[in-house]
Amino acid sequence: MGNKSIQKFFADQNSVIDLSSLGNAKGAKVSLSGPDMNITTPHGSVIIVNGALYSSIKGNNLAVKFKDKTITGAKILGSVDLKDIQLERIDSSLVDSAQVEKKGNGKRRNKKEEEELKKQLDDAENAKKEADKAKEEAEKAKEAAEKALNEAFEVQNSSKQIEEMLQNFLADNVAKDNLAQQSDASQQNTQAKATQASKQNDAEKVLPQPINKNTSTGKSNSSKNEENKLDAESVKEPLKVTLALAAESNSGSKDDSITNFTKPQFVGSTAPNATVIIKINGIAVGQAVADSLGNFTFTAPETLTDGTYNLEAEAKTADGSGSAKLVITIDSVTDKPTFELSPESSVSGHKGLTPTLTPSIVGTAEENAKVDIYVDNKLVASVDVDKDGNWSYEFKDNELSEGENSIKVVAVDKAGNKNETTDSIITDTIAPEKPTIELDDSSDSGIKNDNITNSTLPTFIGVAEPGSTVSIYLGLKHLGEVIVAKDGTWSYTLTTPLKDGEYNITATATDIAGHTSATANLPFTIDTRISYFSAEIETTDDSGIVGDNVTNNTRPTFTGKTEPNAIISVINSETGEEVIFKANDKGEWTFNFTSDSVEGVNNLTFTVEDVAGNKKDFSFSYVIDTVAPVPPTVSLEDFVVLPNGIILSGNDLPALVGTAEPKSTILLMRDGKLYDSIEVDSNGTWNYQFSNKFLQGSYDIEIISQDAAGNKSSTVKYSFTIQTEVVPPKAELDASDDSGAKGDWITNKHNALTLLGTADRFATVNILIDGKTIGVTTADADGNWNFDISRNLSDKVIRLRLNPSIL
Repeated sequence: MGNKSIQKFFADQNSVIDLSSLGNAKGAKVSLSGPDMNITTPHGSVIIVNGALYSSIKGNNLAVKFKDKTITGAKILGSVDLKDIQLERIDSSLVDSAQVEKKGNGKRRNKKEEEELKKQLDDAENAKKEADKAKEEAEKAKEAAEKALNEAFEVQNSSKQIEEMLQNFLADNVAKDNLAQQSDASQQNTQAKATQASKQNDAEKVLPQPINKNTSTGKSNSSKNEENKLDAESVKEPLKVTLALAAESNSGSKDDSITNFTKPQFVGSTAPNATVIIKINGIAVGQAVADSLGNFTFTAPETLTDGTYNLEAEAKTADGSGSAKLVITIDSVTDKPTFELSPESSVSGHKGLTPTLTPSIVGTAEENAKVDIYVDNKLVASVDVDKDGNWSYEFKDNELSEGENSIKVVAVDKAGNKNETTDSIITDTIAPEKPTIELDDSSDSGIKNDNITNSTLPTFIGVAEPGSTVSIYLGLKHLGEVIVAKDGTWSYTLTTPLKDGEYNITATATDIAGHTSATANLPFTIDTRISYFSAEIETTDDSGIVGDNVTNNTRPTFTGKTEPNAIISVINSETGEEVIFKANDKGEWTFNFTSDSVEGVNNLTFTVEDVAGNKKDFSFSYVIDTVAPVPPTVSLEDFVVLPNGIILSGNDLPALVGTAEPKSTILLMRDGKLYDSIEVDSNGTWNYQFSNKFLQGSYDIEIISQDAAGNKSSTVKYSFTIQTEVVPPKAELDASDDSGAKGDWITNKHNALTLLGTADRFATVNILIDGKTIGVTTADADGNWNFDISRNLSDKVIRLRLNPSIL
């Protein structure tokens, strides 16, 4: 065959491979290499890529057409001896073939798919070479061959398709010797039986199990066989046994040999019509007889308690015996699961309450079980329980809604047992509305709802979310907290008295989920007294000095200020008239009596009640004065009266003094205009100092006395002269006393000398000899003066000095 070319055909489950060029079916040899089927005839060899794989799939239509007949792939697969299975790449090839199958059977492959397929073929070719090498080594040593067979059985257990293929092979192997002699009709009959056996296996749902877990298979004692041919002679098949839980008894996972059935059913396969003894924990508990296809079933004769059991199936026929072992666990109950909010997602003291829509829950259940989580009967997640029996889950967005959520947790253990727990999770992510706050009626003195009270320990009330906590602050100071009642009301009374003044109290509501509302505030005023009151005569009616409460108007208008919106009553003690009125929102008020006030003092009593309910009396007096005062007096403080009556002052900043009615006002007039006003003291005297210098000359002033009521006296006129400059005096000896030359101030007279001179008119001349005043004289209206020296003078030079002055 080495010089014959090897052809490759690519197959799928509906392919018909035409090998008529290789001759008849008789004499063709078949072997398997991974998923591929190798057919060798005297006329050549072919590799049907994936032929073994698709021949093993139920319902496949793969067939091989020889010159003399067409044979189904399933029938060809059933004729293959196990030793002709090359095992090195079975698992990986199955994966590769599955990927190829997904791309679409029978469809035209694109370039990329062709490249991938070529790579798979190259890998398969390499695998075949490795398998051929392994086969040669297996043929050299029996132990290596048997090891390869054991590996084959293990691989069969890892793949559903391969196991079905081998079971079909076992079912058909009994009639293997007669295969070559069967007609096409008998071949079709055999195939029908194989199909029926396959369907029966499907009905019993004998599923493949993981290696060394669900299924154990006895070893074969067969000797080395010749290469199998389609028309091979009958060969004795060694006895093989499989044992597994029946699908309907295999609760939970299908590959863990754990069930919650306490009287489980078992299924197996062995040689047709073999007798099978079943042992549990080494004790024979019953037997079964395999049917014509080698299948058998067995149900536990009595209820098995929870625990682990060792089962063994011993099969016997005239041709030999074999056994299979299986370890199962009966688990008919599972723990009731628990769950609660995790500490970081919960609210202390409030079971099931969380402030978030994505909280975490933690719980317990049977170790290694699965937990299904339902929200309002809708499955949202499944989580695994760890080996310590703990599990957790964090909800995702939109899985929980605001408010109460019904949570059901269903625990499903490995055996399929279920247990559940139902509880609620309340999500609260919305802050409460801000509370209301106001003065309680008992503390709202005076005008209601004006937030003014005379209580220093007021009580505040409000409305907030039931069960929430209201925190109360005065300014920045935390006063305390109160729990809102079920009806949503709350109340708080201050414990420390407040002084009069304006305050701001604030409150927030925090619900049990920890969300805090916006802040509510209430400005309020503590007012325990009427702090101020003023009264006066309206300026337009206050004649005389404004603000002295003395007027000559017998019906003056009164005005004043007190606390805003206060109620005021006033009574005139002299007339008995009473008036009631209200201050405006600024505290301003005004009123008039309807009758005249009495002359003289009038006493008023004001009673004020403010909006806080405080009351207080205030007294006020005013004077009605309609009589004019007596004329005032006036004079210069420093002056002389000249012989001609002129009042003369040498001070250019003169001062005035005088008398008038006590507490009246002197109106000083110059040139017909008010120059200044002077207050008269309580003794009736007054004085005034001019602040601007006067020039030399004569001046006229007028003064008027005006009393507090504004009544004026008659006008008093006053004239005076200011002279501040002095003409230098001159002196000479009288001619009768000036002996010798005239005017030389040398005389021989020693006494009764007469001095003659000139100066300012009416000036006073001080005469000094040798620095001592010896006398004073006054100039006349023309400025002439004379003075007689009465003392005796000795011969010498005498120093004469003249000091003139106006005053």
